[in-house]
Amino acid sequence: MSDLRYALRTLRASPGLTLTATLTLGLGIGATTTIFTWADALVLHPFPLVHEPARLVWVRLRGPSGALENVVSYPDYLDWREQARSFEGGLVATRIDAFGLRQPGQGSQAERVWGMLVSANYFDVLGVRPLLGRGFAPEDASRPVGAPVVVISDALWRRRFGADPGIVGKEILLNNHSLTLIGVAPARFRGTTAALGFDLWTPLTMQPVLGAYSKLESRRERWLEVFGRLGPGVGLEQARAQLRAISLR
Repeated sequence: MSDLRYALRTLRASPGLTLTATLTLGLGIGATTTIFTWADALVLHPFPLVHEPARLVWVRLRGPSGALENVVSYPDYLDWREQARSFEGGLVATRIDAFGLRQPGQGSQAERVWGMLVSANYFDVLGVRPLLGRGFAPEDASRPVGAPVVVISDALWRRRFGADPGIVGKEILLNNHSLTLIGVAPARFRGTTAALGFDLWTPLTMQPVLGAYSKLESRRERWLEVFGRLGPGVGLEQARAQLRAISLR
């Protein structure tokens, strides 16, 4: 019961999420995993344009102290994504970060914007289609370094680029690195974090380029949030059992 009370307190602090079921399983990596379903019941912080949010689930780690940890390592995420078949479109990994945004040839002053590093299946699993251009393809997240591409929000497109209909294919600078703009997200979509909106999304495997050092190799670097969409007819118990089986291999 203490674990359940802690989970409830944690979710009360995260508007837009409601606990409808909790499953905990040992993964043999010094922690356990808890699965929470998303919910669209709370109208204060919905996720507009996300397809069937009731089938989406968060994957959380519970550390040895019993505290919930929102983050996992990239190698652990790859293990789950490549082997778990309970999730339609595969598990998704994300990381919130701040970036310095500039346009080539327009001075040295960078605008600080909030964005997300995401796995290539992010938009597909959410069922969100871009207003202009495209989302990410699997090859955009190839290793060791992903493609230097970016999708921006409708708000940033209008504010910074004057709603230029020919924006796709142009270059922007993030943290002084050149990225090609491949898409503009639809107007009502601002991301998947309650009460927060984001200006851009770029492949997770761009982290070594945009960050201070690479976090892609170490299992000790727990920095990713993970969610997935349960496949048709798949329940939380089945997903739990599958992740447990993966941990024992």
